Amino acid sequence: MAQKRKHIKVTYSNMSSPDPLLHQYYEEDVAAIKAELGKNYPMYINGTWREGRSTFTKTSPIDTSMVIGHFQQGDAEDVAEAVVAAKAAFPAWRDTPWQERVALLNKAADLISERVFYLAAALSLEVGKNRMEAVGDAEETADLIRYCTQVMTDNNGFIRDLAAESERHHNRSVLKPH
Repeated sequence: MAQKRKHIKVTYSNMSSPDPLLHQYYEEDVAAIKAELGKNYPMYINGTWREGRSTFTKTSPIDTSMVIGHFQQGDAEDVAEAVVAAKAAFPAWRDTPWQERVALLNKAADLISERVFYLAAALSLEVGKNRMEAVGDAEETADLIRYCTQVMTDNNGFIRDLAAESERHHNRSVLKPH
């Protein structure tokens, strides 16, 4: 996956006449993804990577002889531990100011956009999407995150002032549960 590429945004309106660099970037990242195929991927639970009691193999729908990877088969115990870890982590996330959460999510969206062709190549090999759909889906993921963070920003986090019935009234929508 090359860095500092020209940003090429794929939408349904420009899908039929993409920038020629799109194909170059996509093919480069297909080659990069293929070099990573067939690995054993651990689970990530409660801050640690670990093996499961069993694994399953995922092949590509576009070529079933292509092994995407070997993945951990989580069991009920793994799920229970992951749920406990998520519940324990929630208070810290809940108490993080919305501005910090927005900044973190915007950084994630930027990383997705920077790696859009790599993610698109992975989508194509893993689920069989054609290149244009895969690039569009990857970029739409970043767009959706940005849309949600913009809504949070527009609403000052959880509070939105609404139209007043008169000068003496103040209407406000508070979306955060108390």
